[in-house]
Amino acid sequence: MPRPTAPPPPPPAAAIPTPAGTAGSEDPRYLAILELYRSGASEEALLAKIRSENTRYDLATPQILELRQAGVPEAVVAAMLRSGR
Repeated sequence: MPRPTAPPPPPPAAAIPTPAGTAGSEDPRYLAILELYRSGASEEALLAKIRSENTRYDLATPQILELRQAGVPEAVVAAMLRSGR
């Protein structure tokens, strides 16, 4: 009687996209604002940067939460959400 063989391994799972704001998918524009804040930039300086660059920050929930947990002023987060529109 033939010896049974093990079933073939399942195909590799499709890559699960990493939510924005987590490692591997950081938006450099978002990180620049966060780094500037952490280095001591004032709310006014951050707001001026956001306004002058006219960049659209595509913030997902994890990024917004990280900004808030870091203590970034709400006015800066709101300006980022409104930016580039």
